[in-house]
Amino acid sequence: MIAAAAGGALETVLPGETGVLVPENDADAMAEVLRYTDFDRFQPRVIRRNAERFSTAAFQSRLCSEVDRVAGYAVPEPALARAA
Repeated sequence: MIAAAAGGALETVLPGETGVLVPENDADAMAEVLRYTDFDRFQPRVIRRNAERFSTAAFQSRLCSEVDRVAGYAVPEPALARAA
């Protein structure tokens, strides 16, 4: 993946692992990345694992956990371990 180093890309792209960030509005930098980057070095497994951090299920889980924590409903860690 190639993305401008701005907005959500700063959080989702892991430079050198899942893609390449280029400066915003820099066509020359984009052209250089397209010309010289070996995209075969990026492992689909690593990219997929990173993308899963942003799935709907992951977001819902984090949101529910945070709401429970703020509301004082958080389940103690040992109870979570026993349930697993």
